[in-house]
Amino acid sequence: MNYEQKEKKLWKLFSLNTFFKFFWVLILIASIFSIPNLGLITFEEKVFNIVKIINIFLISITIVFIPFLVYVSYLEYSYQKEFFINLDQKEKDNNKFKWILISNYGLLVGSLFRFLYLISLYEEDKKIYKNYKIAKKKKRFGFSTQDVAFAGILFSLFLIISLIKNFTVARVINLDFEYIFYILFAYFFGKLKGTLLSFMADFFGLLFAGRIGFYHWAYAIVPIIGTILIGLFLDLFKKHKNLSIVIMNIFLLGVFAVLIYIFTTQLNDPKGLRISRTFGLSRISLTAGIVLLTLSLVILSIFFLLVIIYFKTKNKVKKEKIALLILVYFLTVSLIVLARWIWGPFAFIRYANFFLGRSYNIKDQYLILMTPIVIRSLISIPIYVFVLFSILIPLSIVKKHYTKNKLTTYY
Repeated sequence: MNYEQKEKKLWKLFSLNTFFKFFWVLILIASIFSIPNLGLITFEEKVFNIVKIINIFLISITIVFIPFLVYVSYLEYSYQKEFFINLDQKEKDNNKFKWILISNYGLLVGSLFRFLYLISLYEEDKKIYKNYKIAKKKKRFGFSTQDVAFAGILFSLFLIISLIKNFTVARVINLDFEYIFYILFAYFFGKLKGTLLSFMADFFGLLFAGRIGFYHWAYAIVPIIGTILIGLFLDLFKKHKNLSIVIMNIFLLGVFAVLIYIFTTQLNDPKGLRISRTFGLSRISLTAGIVLLTLSLVILSIFFLLVIIYFKTKNKVKKEKIALLILVYFLTVSLIVLARWIWGPFAFIRYANFFLGRSYNIKDQYLILMTPIVIRSLISIPIYVFVLFSILIPLSIVKKHYTKNKLTTYY
């Protein structure tokens, strides 16, 4: 393999290692938060046993996952030793290089350390050197003219939708279409460029809506972290499709189980099911909730059916189309779960305490705020999936068209 191919493999192993470690940290945090004895979240006595079972399940996964993390870390570590054979001797003697190898077995801080190191490497005369400025020129980290043009198309769509959402009667819909664009930016531009574009879209979206004065870090990190995670999973999906699909199935089953559990906790409310305000509604009837839950079950069943068809079919074109549909559904659900279900209540508590002068605390308010967000997903997720898939197909055609005559100008 030449240097470019070796470097590409190194980045794939880095992405795989980082993704699984982040996934493990999320499971660890979830298992800690589900321990009733810690008092982080209080539970009623009737649901204590269910929470205890969930906690045991999460802790079991956390422990079982550790050997796998060690194995993935070893894969990256062993390949790095092979890759760095031609590293400049001065750099090998540097203490930073030794810590780079050790950081493979660390958690997310180690991943950040390696990322900053790897982007500064370049090859010259069959030797590998470290210099960020030279590496930037050689690898062209910037945006090509085609990237700028295509990003302009996506930004235009984003701003049009934002303006319609904020300044017309459509604001009563109250759906967060920016999540769709975070996925699109990661899909078309990757982790680094996609993260920058997602951050810019979020910032200018608030600016044009006149809400930039309420900009808060708890919401500002969502497009950044969300796009990076999507990019990491896309890297994994391209390299290991079958493994990725297995992860998707396990994740979605867990999500649906949580959805059913939270749904059942609202059944005895005579006023109906609480949801985050959508289409002007803050509550829906039990009948409407059951219909939406059934629809979600049907969509999930279709997802599993598509997975079965994917593994059975030998038609490559059909296989790619099914894989794209599966991917769109999973990315939408996973982003909503992470950004809205898990992080959303925490972000709102921080926001409300800072801007609204409230004195909310996580222990008392987290589940109260989380419940309507989760129930609302019965409405929002199918809409997001439909819109994303409708936009993604024509944009993919446009992207293929302009990349045929790719220019060499970078900014």
